[in-house]
Amino acid sequence: MRHPDQIKQYLKEDEYKVYKLIWQRFVASQITPAVFDQTTVDIDAKSGTDTFWFRVTGSVLKFDGFLKVYQGIQRRQRRGRRRTQAQSAATRGGQKLTLKELKPEQHFTEPRRATTKPRW
Repeated sequence: MRHPDQIKQYLKEDEYKVYKLIWQRFVASQITPAVFDQTTVDIDAKSGTDTFWFRVTGSVLKFDGFLKVYQGIQRRQRRGRRRTQAQSAATRGGQKLTLKELKPEQHFTEPRRATTKPRW
Protein backbone atom coordinates (compact mmCIF):
# COMPACT_ATOMS: atom_id res chain seq x y z
CA MET A 1 0.00 0.00 0.00
CA ARG A 2 3.02 2.29 0.21
CA HIS A 3 4.66 3.90 -2.78
CA PRO A 4 8.37 2.99 -2.98
CA ASP A 5 9.43 6.62 -2.56
CA GLN A 6 7.57 6.79 0.79
CA ILE A 7 9.72 4.06 2.34
CA LYS A 8 12.99 4.54 0.50
CA GLN A 9 14.65 6.19 3.50
CA TYR A 10 14.01 3.09 5.64
CA LEU A 11 15.45 0.55 3.21
CA LYS A 12 18.90 -0.41 2.01
CA GLU A 13 19.51 0.29 -1.68
CA ASP A 14 19.04 -3.34 -2.77
CA GLU A 15 15.89 -3.71 -0.64
CA TYR A 16 14.46 -0.54 -2.18
CA LYS A 17 15.12 -1.79 -5.73
CA VAL A 18 13.41 -5.12 -5.04
CA TYR A 19 10.46 -3.42 -3.33
CA LYS A 20 10.09 -0.96 -6.21
CA LEU A 21 10.18 -3.76 -8.78
CA ILE A 22 7.52 -5.75 -6.91
CA TRP A 23 5.38 -2.63 -6.44
CA GLN A 24 5.62 -1.74 -10.16
CA ARG A 25 4.67 -5.28 -11.20
CA PHE A 26 1.70 -5.33 -8.85
CA VAL A 27 0.42 -1.94 -10.01
CA ALA A 28 0.96 -2.95 -13.65
CA SER A 29 -1.17 -6.06 -13.13
CA GLN A 30 -4.11 -3.82 -12.17
CA ILE A 31 -3.88 -1.51 -15.19
CA THR A 32 -5.33 -1.81 -18.69
CA PRO A 33 -3.07 -3.62 -21.19
CA ALA A 34 -0.89 -1.65 -23.57
CA VAL A 35 -2.14 -1.26 -27.15
CA PHE A 36 0.13 -1.57 -30.17
CA ASP A 37 -0.53 -1.00 -33.88
CA GLN A 38 1.13 -3.80 -35.77
CA THR A 39 2.14 -3.52 -39.41
CA THR A 40 3.09 -6.44 -41.63
CA VAL A 41 4.50 -5.92 -45.10
CA ASP A 42 4.65 -8.89 -47.48
CA ILE A 43 6.98 -8.52 -50.44
CA ASP A 44 6.78 -10.74 -53.53
CA ALA A 45 10.06 -10.39 -55.41
CA LYS A 46 10.30 -11.89 -58.89
CA SER A 47 13.44 -12.59 -60.84
CA GLY A 48 12.82 -14.33 -64.13
CA THR A 49 10.79 -17.43 -63.28
CA ASP A 50 11.74 -17.39 -59.58
CA THR A 51 9.60 -15.74 -56.91
CA PHE A 52 10.89 -14.85 -53.45
CA TRP A 53 8.71 -13.86 -50.51
CA PHE A 54 9.80 -11.57 -47.70
CA ARG A 55 7.86 -10.47 -44.62
CA VAL A 56 8.66 -7.46 -42.45
CA THR A 57 6.76 -6.72 -39.26
CA GLY A 58 6.80 -3.80 -36.85
CA SER A 59 4.74 -2.46 -34.00
CA VAL A 60 4.05 1.02 -32.67
CA LEU A 61 2.89 1.78 -29.14
CA LYS A 62 -0.49 3.57 -29.27
CA PHE A 63 -1.56 3.40 -25.60
CA ASP A 64 1.01 2.67 -22.90
CA GLY A 65 -1.42 1.16 -20.38
CA PHE A 66 0.50 -0.84 -17.75
CA LEU A 67 3.83 0.12 -19.31
CA LYS A 68 3.34 3.58 -17.80
CA VAL A 69 4.59 2.38 -14.41
CA TYR A 70 7.88 1.10 -15.81
CA GLN A 71 11.04 3.17 -16.24
CA GLY A 72 12.14 3.81 -19.81
CA ILE A 73 8.66 4.25 -21.32
CA GLN A 74 9.63 7.67 -22.72
CA ARG A 75 12.44 5.99 -24.71
CA ARG A 76 9.93 3.48 -26.17
CA GLN A 77 7.54 6.29 -27.07
CA ARG A 78 10.26 8.20 -28.94
CA ARG A 79 11.22 5.05 -30.88
CA GLY A 80 7.54 4.43 -31.62
CA ARG A 81 7.09 7.91 -33.10
CA ARG A 82 10.09 7.41 -35.39
CA ARG A 83 8.75 4.02 -36.52
CA THR A 84 5.30 5.47 -37.19
CA GLN A 85 6.77 8.07 -39.53
CA ALA A 86 8.93 5.51 -41.33
CA GLN A 87 6.14 2.93 -41.66
CA SER A 88 3.56 5.37 -42.98
CA ALA A 89 5.98 6.41 -45.73
CA ALA A 90 6.93 2.84 -46.62
CA THR A 91 3.68 0.86 -46.52
CA ARG A 92 1.57 1.93 -49.46
CA GLY A 93 0.14 -1.20 -51.09
CA GLY A 94 0.97 -2.09 -54.67
CA GLN A 95 4.24 -0.20 -54.76
CA LYS A 96 6.95 -1.39 -57.12
CA LEU A 97 10.23 -1.95 -55.34
CA THR A 98 13.71 -1.88 -56.82
CA LEU A 99 16.43 -4.10 -55.37
CA LYS A 100 19.38 -1.98 -54.31
CA GLU A 101 21.40 -4.64 -52.51
CA LEU A 102 20.97 -8.26 -51.41
CA LYS A 103 22.84 -9.66 -48.41
CA PRO A 104 22.25 -13.41 -48.02
CA GLU A 105 22.50 -13.37 -44.21
CA GLN A 106 20.29 -14.78 -41.50
CA HIS A 107 20.07 -13.16 -38.07
CA PHE A 108 18.63 -14.55 -34.86
CA THR A 109 17.44 -12.69 -31.81
CA GLU A 110 20.12 -12.73 -29.16
CA PRO A 111 19.71 -12.34 -25.40
CA ARG A 112 20.63 -9.04 -23.84
CA ARG A 113 24.15 -9.10 -22.45
CA ALA A 114 24.49 -9.16 -18.70
CA THR A 115 25.62 -5.94 -17.12
CA THR A 116 27.68 -5.71 -14.00
CA LYS A 117 24.91 -3.80 -12.24
CA PRO A 118 21.18 -4.69 -12.55
CA ARG A 119 19.03 -1.97 -14.17
CA TRP A 120 16.02 -1.76 -11.86
